[in-house]
Amino acid sequence: MAYYYSSVLSNIKEHYENFTSVEEKIGDFFLYNQEKIDFSSKAVSNKLYVSKASLSRFAQKCGYHGYKELRYQYEAAFRNYGETANQNTYKICRVYQELLIEICSNIDNKKLGQILKKIKCSERVLVCGKESSEFSVKETALRFMQEGYNVVMLTGTDMIKTQIARLDKTAMVIAFDFEGNDQDVFRLLQEANYKKAKTVLFTGGNTGNYKNLCSEIIEFPTIDCIGYNYVGSLQISTLVMLDILFTEL
Repeated sequence: MAYYYSSVLSNIKEHYENFTSVEEKIGDFFLYNQEKIDFSSKAVSNKLYVSKASLSRFAQKCGYHGYKELRYQYEAAFRNYGETANQNTYKICRVYQELLIEICSNIDNKKLGQILKKIKCSERVLVCGKESSEFSVKETALRFMQEGYNVVMLTGTDMIKTQIARLDKTAMVIAFDFEGNDQDVFRLLQEANYKKAKTVLFTGGNTGNYKNLCSEIIEFPTIDCIGYNYVGSLQISTLVMLDILFTEL
């Protein structure tokens, strides 16, 4: 997918809360359209039952000189997309592109910096998570090992229970719970907090139960957050954040 397309989407989302009801209608059309059609002002105004002047105001509010510029950049994605790609391929690419926009716009570098400080002063790092979180756990643990850290990888109930008794204030727990409801992860963080170990949670789900247990909570967007049924990997958000984190190690 083209850079132009992602910039149009991100510009629309950035200004969405300031749109009028008519502008929201126009914005929704561009955000959720998945077809290459006639994007001329005449065609779009007829399709949405809005005026050409409304399209122009919408484009200007998104930071463009006019609708013509917005249209050109939006259409560029379809020109660069290629004739051989089918709709399923397009859908997957679009989902990941929108997800990347959400990830990058919500990254908290200050929090990531605090996490790095905690990692560097910890004698032992426990990385835990089960089932759908397991891939992210393994990737994180492997990267820390390659950097020379003392790492324990926990991907099952028995492994987590075994390590609970060994927690102390010199340890750090990095937990992955995509849905925010894993009882084993919750118990580990609860014990880690009680024993004054440093704790970090990466999650795309409910954080209510964890707020008082974790030094830092990193919330990341998931496929569901951008309005699609599950068609992509849950791990993409954590992998992007890990890439950013490890560039600072």
